[in-house]
Amino acid sequence: QETATSKSVDNVNNAGLALHLRGQYAEAEQFYLPALRIAEATFGTRNSDYATVLNNLGQLEFTRGNLAAAERYYQRALDIYVNLYGPVDPMVSSPLTNLGVLRKAQKKYVEAERLLLQALAIDTKANGPAHKSVGTDWNNLGVLAWQRGRKVQAEHMLLLAASIREKALGRTHPDYATSLVNLAR
Repeated sequence: QETATSKSVDNVNNAGLALHLRGQYAEAEQFYLPALRIAEATFGTRNSDYATVLNNLGQLEFTRGNLAAAERYYQRALDIYVNLYGPVDPMVSSPLTNLGVLRKAQKKYVEAERLLLQALAIDTKANGPAHKSVGTDWNNLGVLAWQRGRKVQAEHMLLLAASIREKALGRTHPDYATSLVNLAR
């Protein structure tokens, strides 16, 4: 039963994610919230399915510009993952990255850098230095360095991100294109 229910949470959450990616935010929320309720009712609030939905709700609120709500969701997801898996488990990387990007948007650059470097260390250890997640980490750090006026450092990080993304994803992937756009600033 637990596996079937976990699959149900995943399906409802993924439907919300698909709508979110299409820019249908109100509709996405109508899937995320039931997924959260199902996960809570079935597994409680200290479960990875519950944390995944919280993280996705955080991304939704970040996209909407509601940074305070996004922060609450990200922090709750991070706390759950750390309690379940420990502070350096790969599951911790996503909410760390999301919190880092949020801090960057809040212009809390020192905290953003700390969080993004922590995510980079986790992703590099878990996946190796040429993994797409590591490319994303370098891209985030490069954009942060650029925003802080560290142009040389930013260029180095963004070149590294582009190189990793090109090899890991190919030249036609949107993430590779994003790296090129960031380099062109």
